[in-house]
Amino acid sequence: CVAGAMCYKSAQLVTLPDYWRLDSTTTVFFECSVLGACLGGYETGTCAPGHTGPLCASCASGHYPTECKLCGNKIVAALWQIIILGTYFMLILGTTQGALLQNADTQKNPLSLSVKMVLTYLQ
Repeated sequence: CVAGAMCYKSAQLVTLPDYWRLDSTTTVFFECSVLGACLGGYETGTCAPGHTGPLCASCASGHYPTECKLCGNKIVAALWQIIILGTYFMLILGTTQGALLQNADTQKNPLSLSVKMVLTYLQ
């Protein structure tokens, strides 16, 4: 029996887990570079969910490129972005409004500003 296969009395080669072969007529088995990506079995090229391609080395569409895990819900990600941007906008608005109100108080009573300036000068 060849490396990467199980041999039965029926002379059919069965691919071992973590091995891959192109089709059922080949007797050449390749060890998968990504552990757990190649399932093995009677079917050829059987990859774990999220994996695809030769040696199951590529990620299927809609999966993260590093671990081949399913991408999250895009709506939830968009909602989090809106919440974060809204919070940021409210902080800027609150800070700006506070500064404007403080400036307005100073301008309402110019006499107090003049008194402060004179006292500072006299000190």
